[in-house]
Order: sequence, then structure tokens, then C-alpha cells
Amino acid sequence: MHVSSRSLLCAAKTTWMVIQFIQKLIETLWPSLQLIAMKSIAACCCIGAVWLTSVDGVNAAGVENAPSDTPAARAEAWIHSKRKEKYYSAAPGIAVLTVDPDSGIHTFGDGVQMLGATTEVDGDTMFEIGSLSKTMTALGITALAAKGTLSYDDPVQKWLGDDFKLGPYDYVSSTVTIKDLMAHRSGLAEGQGDTMGGFFPPNVSMYSLGKVDPVHTFREKFDYSNTGWNVAGEVLRAAAKADSWCSALHSEVVVPLGLKSTFCSRNEIPDSTAEQHLAAVHKHDPCGPNGSEGLAAYDFVLTGSPTEFAWGAADAAGSVISSVNDMSVVVNLLVNRSATSSLLPRNLLDELMTGQMVVEDSWMKECGIATDGYSQVGRGNAAGFGFDIACEISPYLSPGTNDPSTESYAEKNGDTNMHKARMGLFPGLGRGALLLSNLGGSMGCQLTALKFGVLAILAGGSEVVHCLRENVKVPDTVCNFIMRDANLGRTTRT
Repeated sequence: MHVSSRSLLCAAKTTWMVIQFIQKLIETLWPSLQLIAMKSIAACCCIGAVWLTSVDGVNAAGVENAPSDTPAARAEAWIHSKRKEKYYSAAPGIAVLTVDPDSGIHTFGDGVQMLGATTEVDGDTMFEIGSLSKTMTALGITALAAKGTLSYDDPVQKWLGDDFKLGPYDYVSSTVTIKDLMAHRSGLAEGQGDTMGGFFPPNVSMYSLGKVDPVHTFREKFDYSNTGWNVAGEVLRAAAKADSWCSALHSEVVVPLGLKSTFCSRNEIPDSTAEQHLAAVHKHDPCGPNGSEGLAAYDFVLTGSPTEFAWGAADAAGSVISSVNDMSVVVNLLVNRSATSSLLPRNLLDELMTGQMVVEDSWMKECGIATDGYSQVGRGNAAGFGFDIACEISPYLSPGTNDPSTESYAEKNGDTNMHKARMGLFPGLGRGALLLSNLGGSMGCQLTALKFGVLAILAGGSEVVHCLRENVKVPDTVCNFIMRDANLGRTTRT
């Protein structure tokens, strides 16, 4: 077998890059690394998300923060500082939304929309928000529930007809409800049905689910299902009497909320708007042109006309595109209890962010939340409707059992091959953060770290500390990443 000299050079260069990365990481984190065993190179990458830095008045670089000492101003100064560090600068650009009672709504950008270009990211820059599309779809279903059009407990067949089947058992097909789909408890395992969804529009692919044998017993186990959410999108379409889930999303959510830069997929965005505001796609490229390493930048291209199926996108489960300025309207409704809306009543919004299905500790760890010490009554791990996590945790995100209080917390993350999103909300405190990034692929640890850092500052935390030792209990500080296993697990969720 002939192997080209360029292939050998590329492989050697990639190996050398990995060695250099590990060496630099050891030099930087040696005191902490003495406490744990590095399990894998991927784990090392995530360990880089654990940092130790003061955020009270002076940032990590020793530069004074902005004169205004509101939590939002401190968070922005801290983000700009962290983004100067190599690990946190992997994404060419990010957009950030914060909301808290002291600062109100605040949005800002850091970096550029496309590597090598000069257009800066700002509040109007648009990103694919990945699985936050599920949250938007849930809002559409909630709007219909508020009108009395449907109920979360409606059987799916009420809206999609008897031709809709889920697996080989008639009982499951006739019993599965909208709530079951939104709570990831239909029995479908992660990935089941996704391939069909990538090649056929949901109004076609959902009628093939009768040929899929769900891995889990119905309502037995939480397992993340994009397919289930695409079926939920079809329920939204049918109940809204729309031509597509996209049309229903516009009529029930986008238009009533006055969202100006929110679209169902890339195909919907006018070329002039995309040229000005749509973030480009970036991927890690260890063997780029002329042997250079770094990132490769791509235009976010169309796959058809505005009304055509977006090939490869995740539809209601993950293809929505938006900006932090638009999403500020959504986040404010979710966390601001003084914000009223006949479209989305408070009691129904709270139900979305209330635990609906128990999740395993491993799921909490994948999302970056400590689980040790949360076995007390009222602290059960759970997911909501369109939220990966919906349960009680410490507002300081500390793993200690001696935390003085817990608060309702709701989290939704999104990862696609195009972009990334990280959202964490404390609805009872009127506090939350959303970060969007134009780095696609599997590297999400950096954005997760920045999200928790922002939440720490909004909580009034004075510093972020390492969480690499077992049983770390540091009151009034933030121990936010479960790195004691040195592995965040899956990071490519849509």
C-alpha cells in the first residue's frame, strides 16, 4: 500500500501537535494534575475548562474591570479577559446574553463572525442554536396549550392520525403523548431514527417509525431523542393547522414575540441578511492548506429554497437560527416573573422548567453539573420539557451538601456541526445566561466553562475554583465543572 509523503507528514504533524498540547497542559495544570489521572486526550481537553481566577474587581490578566460594577458589566469584562487566553479563544467569535435583576438584559459580542474577516460579532449576529430549537418548539406547543388548542397529555395520534406508529406495539403507538416526546421518555434511544431525519422531511420520516423498535421500555428511562422532538414538531404543525413545523413556529412564537432574526433554518435567511449577520462555520483543521494547523472557515451555505427541506439539519430538534438580541426576549420571559404574556402564561412556562423525567448522574455530569451531595429530598436530578436539566441546585453550583439553599435551575445546550449554544437559567432568581459560538464540531467544553463562569459572576461569586479533588467543599465559591472524572462525555448533541 502506497502512503504519500504528505499523508505521513500530516500524520506526524498531528501527533506532534498532540504531544505539544499535553506537555503545555501539564506545565500549566501540574499542581492539579497530581491529584488525578488523565484518562484520555479528550479528557485533558475538558480539564482545560477548569480554571482558577479572581473575578471580583480585577480579572485574570490584572486589568481593572469596567467602571460600572453591575453583574453584567463584570461578566462582560471577565469574558473579554478569558477570551484572550488560548484555550478560550478557540472559537473565532461568541455572543453573550445575561439577565439579572440588578443589570436587566445585556448582550454583547467578542471576536469576529468569520476567521480572517473584520466583521465583529454583536447582539445581532445569528448562530444555529442547535437543541435550543427544542425549547423554541416547546414554546410553540405551550402557546397552543395556552389557547386551549391542545394539552401536553394529548396522545400523539390525536394530531397525527392512526397512521403514526412508534415501534411494533399498538399500545405504545396509541398511548404515547406530547409530554412523553418532550420529556425524552418515549423509549427511543439517542440516535434512533436520526438517519431518516437527515434525508427526509419530518412529515415523511415520522411515518417510518413503526419500523423502529425502541431500545427502552415505554416511559421507563430518559434517553435523549432528536427523533422524538421532530415528531413533537409535527404535532405543533398539525395543531396549528400550518403547512410545516416552521410555519407553525413563526405563527405561534416568532411573529407574536416580535423576533426579527430568528429562522427555522439557513434556507429561510435572505442572502443580504446572511451576508451581514450570519456567523460562518469553523472546524478544527490539524492538516490544513500547506500543512498549517488551526481552524478552517466555511460559509454557512443554503441547501435549497426558503420553503424546501434543509438537508442534514435537525428540523424542530435542532435547526433554528437566532441571535442573542432575539433570544433575550425568550430568556426574559422564562426568568423574569414580572414579565407577563397572554401568549405564554407563567404557570405553563414554569411547567417547562420543572422536572418531568428523572435523569442519571452521568447525564448531569455530561452537562457539567455536580451531582455529589444532591441526593437530599428536593434535589433530584431531572429534565424538563425542552430543557436538559430542570431541578434544584445551589445557585453557586457547589457540590457541597452544606450549601445554605437551593434554587430552581433549568439548562439547555445545543451542539451542531455548525455552531454551539449554552444556556443556564435560575428562573426563581430572575437570572440567566446564554452563550452562542461559531465553532462547530465536538469541542464544547470551552463554552460550557464560560457559561458557568458568567453564572458565577451573576450569583455574586468572588472566584472560580478548581473542582478536581474529591469532596471539595468551598462555601461561597463556585465549583461548577464535574471534572473529577476528567471527562465531560458526549459534546456533540444537537
